[in-house]
Parts: sequence; C-alpha cells; structure tokens
Amino acid sequence: MNFSRKQMKWVKILLILAGSLIIGCGGGGIDDLASSGGGIGGSGVNGGGTGGTGISSGSVTAIGSVHVNGVRYDTSDAEIFVEGQSKGFGDEEVLNNLKVGMVVRVEGELEDSENGIAEKVYFNDDLRGPVKVGSFQQIDPETAQIVVLGKTVIINELTNVLNLDIEVSLEGKWIQVSGFEDAEGRIQATFVTGSDIDDHANLKGTITFAGPDHITINGITVVDTTGATLVGLNQLAQDQLVEVTGTLSVIPSIDIQADTIERVDLLGTTDIDSIELEGIITEKTSEEEFRLNGVPVVLNDQTLYTGGDADDIDEDVQVEAEGQLINGTLHAERIAFLSFAKVEADFSLIDRDLSLITLHGLSDITIRYDQNTMVTGEVTTIDDIDETMHFKAIGIELPSSDSASMLAIHIIALDALNNKVILQGALKTAPPADQSVITLLDHDIDISGIPNDGFESPDGTGYSNFYNFTEAGDIVSAKGTRSGEAITWQGISVE
Repeated sequence: MNFSRKQMKWVKILLILAGSLIIGCGGGGIDDLASSGGGIGGSGVNGGGTGGTGISSGSVTAIGSVHVNGVRYDTSDAEIFVEGQSKGFGDEEVLNNLKVGMVVRVEGELEDSENGIAEKVYFNDDLRGPVKVGSFQQIDPETAQIVVLGKTVIINELTNVLNLDIEVSLEGKWIQVSGFEDAEGRIQATFVTGSDIDDHANLKGTITFAGPDHITINGITVVDTTGATLVGLNQLAQDQLVEVTGTLSVIPSIDIQADTIERVDLLGTTDIDSIELEGIITEKTSEEEFRLNGVPVVLNDQTLYTGGDADDIDEDVQVEAEGQLINGTLHAERIAFLSFAKVEADFSLIDRDLSLITLHGLSDITIRYDQNTMVTGEVTTIDDIDETMHFKAIGIELPSSDSASMLAIHIIALDALNNKVILQGALKTAPPADQSVITLLDHDIDISGIPNDGFESPDGTGYSNFYNFTEAGDIVSAKGTRSGEAITWQGISVE
C-alpha cells in the first residue's frame, strides 16, 4: 500500500464524521459547529495535482465553505445550484441550501492538497417522496430500512438525520434522501430529512424499460410519461440515467405522473484533468475496472492505494477514486478506501440479538454486522459462520462512544483455523517515546517486545523512524500470532 501524509489526514475527517453523524432527531449540531468556523478541518486527498481546475464529487463533511473529499473549498463567490436551479452566490447560500451528508459536485480550482476555490456547487437529491407504509424495518439498533418510491433506503449511524425520528411512525411521511447506491441497488443514505414539499415526487435512476407512454425506473417504479417535458433528452430509451419529477399517481399501475424527465449528468463533463469521485463500488467488471456512481473506473500498474490494496477492490466497498476523466472513464491514479478498518483472527462468539461478533485474542473488539454486510469465502451468510473458522473483516471504524468497534462491510470466512492476527485502524494517539503501548480499534497493543526491525515506515525500519513519522489518526497495521487468548505482536507498519 502507498500512503502520503496528506492522505492520512482524510482518515481523521472520517473519524470525526463517524462520531457526529448518527441516527436520531436531527438538530443543528454539525452544521452549527461547521458554519461557525469550527468543525472538521479542511485536509485530505488530492490525486490530480494542484493549481488547476477540477471536479470533486462526494458527501459534504462540513459546512462553512464546503468540505468535500478532504478539501475545504472557499465558497465566498461560488454559485450554488439545487435541483438544477441557481440559488445565488456565496457562503450565505451555502448555509441556506446545503447540509452535512448531502452528496454534491464541486467545480473549481485546487490551490493545494487541502484548500480549493469553488466556482459552482451542485446538489440534486436521490429521492423525495413518502415512506411506503409497512416498509419500515429496524435491522439492528443502529440500522433501519425503508422504501421510498420503490427504492430501498438504508439509514445507519453514518447517516446525518435532520429533524426526523427514525422509527415506524416515519411511514407515510415525505422525506428527502441523498446518498450512494450500492451493488444491490439500495441507497446507503448519507443525508435524510423531512420534505417540505409533500406533493412533488423526485426520483433518480436508470430506465430499465421504455414504452410509448411509460417507463420503468430501476426495474421497480413505473412512470407515466404522457405530457412530460424532456430535458437534455430527445427521446427516452433503456439504460438512460434520468431524474423524474412529478406527482404521485392515483392509478394503481402507475407510481408517478411525470412533469419533467431530465438526463442526469453526474460529472458535468466527459473529460477533465483532475477528478475526485466518492461512492460505493456497484459492479466489478474485471480485475482492472469497476463502476462507481455509474462511472467506469480503470486501474493500472501505476495506481496507488490508501487504506487497502488492489485485492480489496470489490462490490459494496466504499472508495474515493482520483485521477483523470477521459471520454467519460476515470483513469485512477489513486484509490482511497473509506472502509479502512481490518481485523483478522479466529472466530470466537456471535451475539445474534445485537449483531455483534468477537474474535479469539481480541475480546475487547466488537464487530457489528448488518444485512448489508457481504459474506464470502467458505460460507455466504452470517448464520453459517462458526467456531471452526478463521475470520477477516473489512469495514468502517466507529467512534469510541459506539457499542461496537467497527461496522463490517465485507467478511471473509476461511475454514481452517490460523494463529495469525492482523489489526488495521486509525491510531488513537501518537506513539509513545518509550515504545510501550499503542491503541488500534479500542485494543491496546503491547509493542515493547517487538524487535526494532519489526517497525516499518516510509522513513525506514526501526522504532525511531516509526515514532518520528507517525501521528494520531494515521492508518497503522499490526501483525502477530495468537496462543490461547494471548497475542505476541511481531510487526507494526505505517505507510
């Protein structure tokens, strides 16, 4: 894996975001903090160089200017667009129209790896409509599932929920949703709020059937196109990505009576020298190519990786891809894995009521799973995992206040027990001068017995190099072996 110092700072943004965006009755906490000049500092990743015009598409991590993909964009002169309509210019319109968690596109200029100047900021929601009656499911204490206009929406502890209670009483209410589509076609919501428009539905998706008077979106939602105004389209055809705005139909066989159907142009261009795109991998088409938010991403031998490596590329993994956009394809110079926490050890216990797993030798680390967790290897479901298996989990590190250490995105179950133990996560505090203890994923690691050549950093081997290079928030990997419940740690690395 290849990391830069600036890339490591991206992890700190994720940890702050994970600690702030939780299910609940949304107040103004995050936005108030950020808009007052505090909140999440502008730092992060820039794969496309500095000093040039570029595009950054991702979820907003702070307001007060706009922070996207680890870069703070000055919005004092930026034009703000919502649903294709200009709302005006400057920071006041940012505060009036944008919220943490909304997925936006920023067009502007990067001054350096941490700061940019936005010229235009675009926001289009993914869904606006009523929650289907009977669709609410509480998957686990932190995760809920609902259906809006035929589309399944997942809300969890990383969703910014504003002015709503996520409970069964949500059914029938109109909401607005922004987020990322996963490989199963669900929206993993990053922002949810109540809609102040309860008669105008909005749906973004792919046309899976196009007839003379109706279309089907995502294979589920039926839209009457009679009299609809087409924007950016000469005609409707299968596989087009569109946004439909209209009213709920009173005809049982029709879901929406469309007023307008607009072609969705996620990036606003097909060619640009610098692009940063955040999302969930929806399809892995080959070892060298995958689709992210509908955009083809191509890897090559020069692609660098942060928080993982090429073997970790898979469906439902959340990443940020950076590079050049050429004829609509993103040629990746760097891939940053946003699911950067990793644990590997023999399986110990599972609490099916709380959806928690623990591993031998790591009893203080709890791994939460949900229905979105992908299971591969010797088994394909959580129910089939047992104490005879070696276990790998890749996911998102959760804040210390949470009941679990990490949320598993991908679990790999192996049928042979193995005494190998691996931990990877963000370092809680800077390493101690006396080579005593570091903490990863809530687990204290005794590093006093690790030989000097067991420490690796870009500055070289040895603890002094590791100590001088490493900061709190850096991604650190620890390797060891287990005997009983005791672990002997043999190597620590930061890259």
